[in-house]
Amino acid sequence: MWYTTWAIRSLINSGLAPDHLRIVKSGEWLIDKQILDYGDWSVKNHQVKPGAWAGQKHINIVHEY
Repeated sequence: MWYTTWAIRSLINSGLAPDHLRIVKSGEWLIDKQILDYGDWSVKNHQVKPGAWAGQKHINIVHEY
């Protein structure tokens, strides 16, 4: 997840339009992966709504040549 967010930010900072198809698709992918379930943390924190992403233990990188 982190690599995707940093890539989006870098591309926009370098001048790519925020509404570019690749940026939009990447943002949609991130939103789709967002976890909105209440976890064990909610027992002591009732006021906060969930909204997080799971960390990746293994990262698979596909290279196209």
